[in-house]
Amino acid sequence: MGPAIYFSKNTEYCTNFIITGNIFHRNGKQRKIPFVDKYENSHIYLNGVHNSAISSNTFSVAKDDGGGGIASLYYGIVCRNIDGTVISGNILKGGAIKEEIVILTSKRG
Repeated sequence: MGPAIYFSKNTEYCTNFIITGNIFHRNGKQRKIPFVDKYENSHIYLNGVHNSAISSNTFSVAKDDGGGGIASLYYGIVCRNIDGTVISGNILKGGAIKEEIVILTSKRG
């Protein structure tokens, strides 16, 4: 388990892409092995992304199938070390338990 979309500069250099028109429903569920970074409990996790856009997506939180288990996830969109990335026009209300958008560091954008 983990984010539906995960881009990290640790795995590859990510630049010039668009994430648009998606329905993110309960991604990032906690797995048996704890996440290395608590922010991986999210729909989208971006680290080291440049010149990109995230727009016109919807996000929601839920429990396991049948309504059991613990509601997840904690964060909607998490960005770390981004540059020239635009986040706009997303429906995030009710899309995360703790924070809808987390910007940890940003050069501009």
